[in-house]
Amino acid sequence: RAVAFCSSIKASRAIANAFTDYKDLYMEDIREEDRATMVDVVAHHVDGTMSATKRDEELMWLKEQPENERECRMLTNARCLSEGVDVPSLDAVVFISPKNSQVDVVQSVGRVMRRSEGKKYGYIIIPVVVPADAEGDKVLENHPNFKVVWTVLNALRAHDDRFNAEVNKIELSKKKPKNILFCGVGASRKDEDQHSDGDSKPRAESAAEQLATQLSMSFNDLQNVFYAKLVTKVGTKRYWELWAKDIAQIAEQHIERIKALIADNGKHRRAFDQLMRGLHRNINPGLSEQDAIEMLSQHIISRPVFEALFENYQFAASNPISRSMQKMLDLLDDETKTEEEHQKLQKFYEYVRTTVGDIHEAEGRQRIIVELYDKFFKVASPRTVEKLGIVYTPVEVVDFIIRSVGYILRREFGRSLSDENV
Repeated sequence: RAVAFCSSIKASRAIANAFTDYKDLYMEDIREEDRATMVDVVAHHVDGTMSATKRDEELMWLKEQPENERECRMLTNARCLSEGVDVPSLDAVVFISPKNSQVDVVQSVGRVMRRSEGKKYGYIIIPVVVPADAEGDKVLENHPNFKVVWTVLNALRAHDDRFNAEVNKIELSKKKPKNILFCGVGASRKDEDQHSDGDSKPRAESAAEQLATQLSMSFNDLQNVFYAKLVTKVGTKRYWELWAKDIAQIAEQHIERIKALIADNGKHRRAFDQLMRGLHRNINPGLSEQDAIEMLSQHIISRPVFEALFENYQFAASNPISRSMQKMLDLLDDETKTEEEHQKLQKFYEYVRTTVGDIHEAEGRQRIIVELYDKFFKVASPRTVEKLGIVYTPVEVVDFIIRSVGYILRREFGRSLSDENV
């Protein structure tokens, strides 16, 4: 079952008639074995000028289970099936023309996302026709037919953080998302297997086949450009910076609360003094209390980020400095975050897990770390940047760098960092 949204009643009727008039011609143009697996599309039109009885009949027709298992029923409309109209659970929505209202888009998509027995997927289909000789980058940037694509995807991004993260992940992993498909309409394959002249000799490629090959190459170019353009048109270009502004305020509040907690000679002060001794012994004897407090504040924020990035390696449990800081943080945990801050941090961590959790390639992770430094930590830790010219390097990153160097030394040279003259 599918519902198609059109720009006008005239367009809706035309689309329904086109499916009725041309589906048989299309079926004749494909191979018999492919024909057996194709759905049989039956399209009806409904609009607001019809009587309520007629509209109800069309909705009932859409809801009914057809006798032919291969029959796919589609109801075309123009702003007739708005929110409040009882539409059955759908397998697909088709946006034939742009919808200017993000609310309309989300409501329409919500219908295809409803769960029902036996349903595995919900499809959002956006057909686009472009000139065969058009340049991919220019078409995606300026062609009016692609407006509906960006409108629908931006509406989804604005209302679904998971989709937003999925789009932003493209730039980091350089992989095509599995749930956003850019598909082309193939040429006729009826005569595809007829490559000989009857004497088992290869015949010359026909003009139609040459055209099909050229169209296929043009489509591949367009497909590659589409995923790159998707990031710039739909992705949140400044998502790390946007998060960093909120997190920077929380970090400052952590610093003030930590100072207040260690002012008295209680358990917090004793744990902090133990941490200072460890930092002086293992990092730098000249490290001040202010530096240590800032490290603690940043560690509260950065640890879950790197645990999401390297999910199979728990930094806090493996690094002695991190363990020492964690003991201090366990005492501070309930007293350094308000409920509002906790919820904001959890939302940020969930976003990080969704964005980076599926990126397993070293190159993708390195790109994330670079972006974290260039766009997140520098904004979230402005005082450290102003003082040192660089951002504080979290213990997790130092640990990762040391272990990576040690791994390469063992693999390539049979040596370790502890060997003499290394």
